[in-house]
Amino acid sequence: MSGWPKSALYTAVGLVGLGFIVIFLAWNGAAGKDFVQGQVPYVISGGIGGLSLVLSGLTIVIVQAARRDAAELRQKFDELLDAVRDNQAAATPASSARRRRAS
Repeated sequence: MSGWPKSALYTAVGLVGLGFIVIFLAWNGAAGKDFVQGQVPYVISGGIGGLSLVLSGLTIVIVQAARRDAAELRQKFDELLDAVRDNQAAATPASSARRRRAS
C-alpha cells in the first residue's frame, strides 16, 4: 500500500478545515454579543459542532494510519513467511540425503 486513498485524505482535511471554520464563526458570533445568554447558543452550536468536525477528521487520519500500518506489517510478514518457506525448501533435500547416508 503506497499511500492513503485520496478520498479519505481529502475528507479528513476537509472535515478538519470545516471544523475550524465553524469554530471561528461561533467565536465571531459570540464575540458580537455582550451578554452571556446571547453567547451560549453560539458556543453550543458552533463550538461543539466545530469540535466534533475536527475530531471526526482526526479520527479518519488515525484510522487510515492504522490501516496503512497493518497493511505494511502484513506485507512484511508475508515476505518473512516466503523467506522461511524458501529456506525450508532448500534445506529439506540436504537433510533427507543425510538421513539416507546415516542409515
